[in-house]
Amino acid sequence: MSFQAMTKAMAIDTGDALSKLLLLTLANCADEDGKVAHVSQRELAARSSIKKRTLQRKLIELEKLKLIETVTVDGWQNQYSIKFLTP
Repeated sequence: MSFQAMTKAMAIDTGDALSKLLLLTLANCADEDGKVAHVSQRELAARSSIKKRTLQRKLIELEKLKLIETVTVDGWQNQYSIKFLTP
């Protein structure tokens, strides 16, 4: 967990509560540097209590806001690059 990522996520206006919850969940799953969250969509859905399809839409919204970037690893596993910490 990255406290820096959590603190910054709290200050960001994402436009709606579910997007904010998802951003906070990603920040909570981030590595110690707060740069990458190694977590599956299933785990994100479980941790945030967001249905999988809604979660997928919210991930796209966060990407459009340039707050995160989805990176595919080994052709199937996603990582989420935390962009809002970059100056």
